[in-house]
Amino acid sequence: MKESITEQVKDQFEQKLEEKRKQLESHTKDIYDGFNLDFETLKEKLHAQSKEIREISQKLKQHQHTAETAIKVANQTKQYSQKTNIKFLK
Repeated sequence: MKESITEQVKDQFEQKLEEKRKQLESHTKDIYDGFNLDFETLKEKLHAQSKEIREISQKLKQHQHTAETAIKVANQTKQYSQKTNIKFLK
């Protein structure tokens, strides 16, 4: 009889232990899934921002080139307009 009670207590303990293990496993999986979702979201945002930075860098290079060309043209125009400005000094 003592062995029977011991066996029952042991079975109940193992059942409760298994229940707790399953709860903990489920909770851990939920936390992992949440972190994984957050990580994927952050990863997508990072890729979007990297793409935007590349586009802005390309536009900046184009605008720098345009500005340099405009400065050269303005300088040439200034020099050309000064050719006809001859001053006679007495």
